[in-house]
Amino acid sequence: MFSLFNFGQNANEFLNRGNIKVKSGNIKAAIQDFTKAIELDPTIPKYYYSRGLAKRMMGDNKGAIIDLTKAIEMDPLYIEAILVRGTAFGKLGDFENSLADFNKTIEIDPSNAIAYHSRGLANCEIQNYKGAILDFDKALEINPKNSFSYYYRGLAKNDLKDFSGAISDINKTIEFDPKNHDAYTFRGVIKLEVGDKNGACSDWKIASDLGNVAAKNWLSEYCK
Repeated sequence: MFSLFNFGQNANEFLNRGNIKVKSGNIKAAIQDFTKAIELDPTIPKYYYSRGLAKRMMGDNKGAIIDLTKAIEMDPLYIEAILVRGTAFGKLGDFENSLADFNKTIEIDPSNAIAYHSRGLANCEIQNYKGAILDFDKALEINPKNSFSYYYRGLAKNDLKDFSGAISDINKTIEFDPKNHDAYTFRGVIKLEVGDKNGACSDWKIASDLGNVAAKNWLSEYCK
């Protein structure tokens, strides 16, 4: 006998199976499960969100935006969908819509550190480094242990020629993530810029030992 309860339950089973596949890295198969969930019950925004997120993970940003937009149309306050769609827009170089989604996320949830961090990244892409620094400031106020926010704030400060501020932020990145070879590499570049060649070579040696190819090349070129 047909039952609406069984109808929804079956769709959720595909959702759960898809989520398990995402965690195991089998994104393509997960998308198939999310598609099946949508076919069984096209009224649930989470199904579209899940498929959109999986498509974003696969690099199908256009497909992700279609699914995430569908989820948002069904639930205009679906903050996770808005945030992921903002990232997808950014990956396509559409920073106007990307920033609009991050602004909307922050409007809904002013304490969302990921949204501030993501908006900071978008601001860096359009060379609004002062705006980016303000965003990273806010992200770190909410989550002071996010090494990536320190790292990208350091990049923004470097672009504004605030070398001491940049080094200070990269120091914090390394404090929280001692194996971040990009941080050592970048700090070495800044140190060379301010005339600290020995410090640069020391950082590049660490980065090279951690597997950073660029640092290895600079070590050979500048630190003979």
